[in-house]
Amino acid sequence: MRHTLAGDSAAFAGVVERHHRALHGFLFRLLLNRHDTEDLVQETFLAAYRQLARYDARYSFKTWLFTIGRRQAISVLRRRRMPVMADLPDAPEPADAETAGDVRIMRYEAARSLHAALAELPSDYRQALWLFYVEEQSVSDIAAILGKTALGTRVLLHRARHALRRHLLRHDALHQPVPAALPLQPDLILGGD
Repeated sequence: MRHTLAGDSAAFAGVVERHHRALHGFLFRLLLNRHDTEDLVQETFLAAYRQLARYDARYSFKTWLFTIGRRQAISVLRRRRMPVMADLPDAPEPADAETAGDVRIMRYEAARSLHAALAELPSDYRQALWLFYVEEQSVSDIAAILGKTALGTRVLLHRARHALRRHLLRHDALHQPVPAALPLQPDLILGGD
C-alpha cells in the first residue's frame, strides 16, 4: 500500500492479489451468489483504488476495504431480494470407494447443513461470524466494518452464535458424526474459492 499511495499504480495489483480471496469470502456471505460476488469484488477494488486519497494509512487497509465492499453489497441487496439458499454445488460423485470414503461424505453433508443454516441467518449475523472466525478480525475492526460499537459487535456475535446453533439443531446437523480429527474446511463451509 505504501508504494500504491506513493503513486505506483502497478503496486495495487499486489494489494488485489493479497486481499482478493478474503474479500470474496466476506462478500459471498452477504450476497450468497457467486456471480454477483465476483462482480462486487471487482467493483470494490475499483472503488478503493479511486478513493485512495481518503485512505488513512494509520488504520488497517483490510478493514477499510471490507467497509467499502460491505456498503456496496448493501446497495446490491437493496436492489434485489436475497435468495434463501446459496448456490452450493451438489455432492460430487465419488471416483471410487477408496478415495471418497465415508468420512469425506459426512464432512460434505455436515458442511451443506452448516451452509444452509448460515444462509437462514440475518445478513449481519453472517457478516459478523465470517469476520470473526474466518478473517480473524478483532472486535474493534468488525465494529468499524459494520458501523457498530465494540459492545454492539460483541452482542451481535453472541446472538449470531446462538442463532446458528438453533438453526443447526433444527437441521439436525449436530447429530451427524464428524470425526474431530478431520475439521471442516472454512472454504467449503463458508463459500470461499
